[in-house]
Amino acid sequence: MPDHLTPDRLAEVLEDEASSADRAHVAACPQCTALVAEARTGWDVAADVDVPEPSPLYWEGFRRAVGRRIETERRRLWALRVVPVLATAAALAFIVPSLRVAPPSRAPVPRAALPAWSPLPPADEDPGLAVLAGLARTTPELTLRECGGIAECVSELPDDDSGAIIQALRDEMPARRDVS
Repeated sequence: MPDHLTPDRLAEVLEDEASSADRAHVAACPQCTALVAEARTGWDVAADVDVPEPSPLYWEGFRRAVGRRIETERRRLWALRVVPVLATAAALAFIVPSLRVAPPSRAPVPRAALPAWSPLPPADEDPGLAVLAGLARTTPELTLRECGGIAECVSELPDDDSGAIIQALRDEMPARRDVS
């Protein structure tokens, strides 16, 4: 038979763990039978040998060597965990100060001209400003001390609020035209 069993498969035959096909091959192949018999003889000789117990000094040295190795591995693993954290902290210490965000500026809004994207008409063409000015004079709860005037206060409102004011003014304006 040209195909012989590998050493691993021969060891399985020796340990009685091989498949029936491998056992049949060993029974039929004189070379594989000789290898299994030689290995079995080696095992029998090894089983009969008296192995002396190592001295207590050996075991003490072995225990110290294992302890040193464990301690070395602990330090190495600790360094592998801590070094990336420290490196990240150091990087953040350098990066975060450079990311200073300036507070939003309170630059005054020019009253004569609004930006091109503004939904409001220019101040000289907006009849609603007269309504807001009158409302400011008649309503004591409205305080305009925080901004430069009605136009500036309205321009700082969120889109929803300014849209509501515009709609209220549009609703009010036809009613005033009918009265006058």
